[in-house]
Amino acid sequence: MAGKLIGIDIRLIFWITSKWLTVSNLDSPSIHPSVSDVESNPEVESEQDEIFDDVSQQLLQRLVQQHLWAVMESDLSQFSTYPRHDDITPETLSFMSTIIAYALEQDHDIVLSALLKAAIKVKDDIPGEHSGVVGEFLQRVVDLVRHVGADTGSKFLQTTLESLLRKDLSAGGTGNTAPPDTHNTSPWLGMNISIGNDTMELALADILDCFWANRLHTKCHWCHQAFGENPPIWMICVGAEIRSSTRNIHVRIFNRHFTCLRSSGALIVPVSHVWNSSIREANRSKQYTAEAASTMIASIHTLFESSQGSYSPQVEFWHDYYSVPQWNKQIRQSLLLALPLIFHNANEILVQMSDITPHHVHELYEASLLPNISLYQCLKLIPPLRALCASEWMQRMWVTLEYCSSKSACIMDQSNRIWRSVEREEMFNRDTFSRLVDGSQRVLLSMFQYAARFSRELSTPGEFLGGLADRRGHFRQMCLGEAVELVARKQCQYFRDRFLAISIILQRDSIFSSSENVPTSDGDACAMVWKGALQRGDFSPLLFHPCEKRRGAIPGGSTPSWFVGYQNLDDVDWNLGDEKQSSELQIIISNDTVETEHEFVGTIDEVQWLDVEDSGEVAGVDWTTRFLADIARSEGTTLSAERLVEGLNRVFPFDFNHTKAANVLHGMVFSFQGLQEQDEGFEASIDTQLVEYHGAPEGEAGITQREVAVKEIARILELERSIMQFAAPVTRLTRSRHIARRRRDRGVESGEPICMIQCPECSTRSLLRLDLRPTATLGAKIYRIPSLTYSDGVQGGIGIVLQDGRIVGRMLYGAPVCSCRLPEVVQII
Repeated sequence: MAGKLIGIDIRLIFWITSKWLTVSNLDSPSIHPSVSDVESNPEVESEQDEIFDDVSQQLLQRLVQQHLWAVMESDLSQFSTYPRHDDITPETLSFMSTIIAYALEQDHDIVLSALLKAAIKVKDDIPGEHSGVVGEFLQRVVDLVRHVGADTGSKFLQTTLESLLRKDLSAGGTGNTAPPDTHNTSPWLGMNISIGNDTMELALADILDCFWANRLHTKCHWCHQAFGENPPIWMICVGAEIRSSTRNIHVRIFNRHFTCLRSSGALIVPVSHVWNSSIREANRSKQYTAEAASTMIASIHTLFESSQGSYSPQVEFWHDYYSVPQWNKQIRQSLLLALPLIFHNANEILVQMSDITPHHVHELYEASLLPNISLYQCLKLIPPLRALCASEWMQRMWVTLEYCSSKSACIMDQSNRIWRSVEREEMFNRDTFSRLVDGSQRVLLSMFQYAARFSRELSTPGEFLGGLADRRGHFRQMCLGEAVELVARKQCQYFRDRFLAISIILQRDSIFSSSENVPTSDGDACAMVWKGALQRGDFSPLLFHPCEKRRGAIPGGSTPSWFVGYQNLDDVDWNLGDEKQSSELQIIISNDTVETEHEFVGTIDEVQWLDVEDSGEVAGVDWTTRFLADIARSEGTTLSAERLVEGLNRVFPFDFNHTKAANVLHGMVFSFQGLQEQDEGFEASIDTQLVEYHGAPEGEAGITQREVAVKEIARILELERSIMQFAAPVTRLTRSRHIARRRRDRGVESGEPICMIQCPECSTRSLLRLDLRPTATLGAKIYRIPSLTYSDGVQGGIGIVLQDGRIVGRMLYGAPVCSCRLPEVVQII
């Protein structure tokens, strides 16, 4: 019986691990462990003991014992729709769970592996009620992995882990508890306001009408002139204490022109926050509600109380509950356009995050100072990092724009604590919000080694404000592609406003002019912003690629081919990072036609499709070598070492950032000339393998001989040498597979288009790895944009693919094939 069970389990090992590692999104080597690997390998046991420290295991076992039953009952409903399958024996269940835990460990999801191991130990060591709940949990894990997929199984584990950690924090009084709901329960009767020499008492029912219908219209308190067409800038501060029936809440209002506000020298702090639902509804309906009025009083009362000890008594706040007459459309629209300028004019702003606990802020600050993160620390940091990225403030577009416009920002947390010291006068010593976000992003990078899935989820473009919080040096100007990635993932009510936000982000130094003329229609707004970027020398609009899986993403008909994103920014794939080197080419735009000078590279004569998974394996190197050898054979020659090396460089590229890292960290070079300079015998060693490759006989012996030769070529070229490691080794092959998988996720089903091109001047033929739209066909022309370089593209290898004047693809890794330079004026429609 035992032998039969072992035989079944051995088959299960290979089935589960092969299924897991095939579906895995990580670019890591496929590892298929045997029973002995798991049970009796001393090196593995030693590594596991080092990773899974006692304190981490004790924490997870306690979480399973105390909270798993509640989590299974309440927090995992999204997985309840998957069917249950036949139960298996407890021994087999524990064994299969152990194999899944091992596979997770290979994927660098150490925290999920540790959770599974903790659950297995609790089930095996503590009989009774705990054993039943844990058994059901493990059964669900195995069912999801076997019958749905490894990705869903790890998602289930990640959801469970985060729910357990949240439950534990809440039980300990340091978790995400709801803030006090003061506006619904407080007996606010009204408030006192002072404006100029007048003081009045406002009843609760009059507050919305007073502030939102512009009942506080006066002349400017600084120049004493009328406002005319310029919107009034209302600032509020704590008024003197007076006796009244409204609990002495007293607000003083200053009404000035924007220019007068600057001249006054007033210490101003704009408040960036997310609207309460009662305010949002009252604004939409233009009707008074007691809840909205109470919210207004409670919010300002909280702000004034919290500011004591954090700001000087003379500070004036700009708060859109009070500073914008929401029911006066004309003034509201004028202030909307001036809003970035208001936030930019202040030395600092206040970011109010009502769903971030002080405990979370403290944990993230402390972690950002650590040189390394342990597994236990990683577990403790998962809840605060998730809370930060999922917070309402981080999801909204307008507040992101407010922060982008600011010089520095402090944070106000759920407890209404303002993280700021009034004694520290240096501006960036008070930039606590920027320090929080930037520090948290650096903490996340160090967590990749333990929590790959979690870290990937929080590492998408636009998270952590797209790098805007890194203010350790001078402000870095974004290109249009980066701004689109940031804004596309934020929530806002009107699509057109996204283009307004992008315009302001791109022209931070001329904020007012960047916002005042944005058209009201979506298409016109997109055209204006895209054209404006091109006129400033930003080639991003020509390099936006439409997401194939989104219907209508590819501009067709009379719509310019470079208007990708004019209907929805989710249609846009950028994935080029930041601009490292600009092109000095002049761009002329006439109506919707773009005219500029590019370098003609050649036409697409042939396209073959490299399998997505093979693109990250030596098998893909073999495939490419055969393609290059066929090209050489068609020319009546044999493949040389130089053509092989340069061809492989264009199919298995390292982008600008990875090339720089490889060179700085390991002294690696990639060009044929550079490799020959490093090693005089380099060419001869490659030629030796090419002789073996070309001379391989037919049949199995020849296949083996070619495989050996290709593996040696890959070794000599260091295609599998890791230059760094986060969740998995970073090599040229793993990067290649990452590129291919990302395009597949975008909706490309056919694999990687490896295109044969021929230089029209010298007739040199070689391969280019292009990113083609479905509309591309043979004969399409490839153009390089001289000097243009992005962090995630090859230096000097950026360009576009045109067919009949329309963009049908882009070139991201097109290092020059030959020395020919063929400038040509192109018109793009």
